[in-house]
Amino acid sequence: MNEQAKSKDRSPNAPSISLEAAFNAVRKLHKEDGTSPVPLETLAKFAGNTKMSGPARSKLAAIRQYGLIDSAGPGKLKVSERALPLFFHQPNEREYQQTLKDLALSPPL
Repeated sequence: MNEQAKSKDRSPNAPSISLEAAFNAVRKLHKEDGTSPVPLETLAKFAGNTKMSGPARSKLAAIRQYGLIDSAGPGKLKVSERALPLFFHQPNEREYQQTLKDLALSPPL
């Protein structure tokens, strides 16, 4: 077998949760902590998990894929700059709609 036959091109993993579910978790985080760095477990709790586990890590990975959070050092994260217009504009405003569209298109296809 040649090298090409051995290695298949794989599609990137799709986010494990919807953008709506991801945004709801980040909305809770922003309401409680603003843009301050927090431990991973804090967002996992807002995403519906009681502890860091495989499913919790999958949700955090999805939230990161959408661009809603950024790393803030080892074991910490924060609400991303890209997500902030969602907290300061109304859903009917252009900035909100454009930000939502950009975040929805963030995960690699």
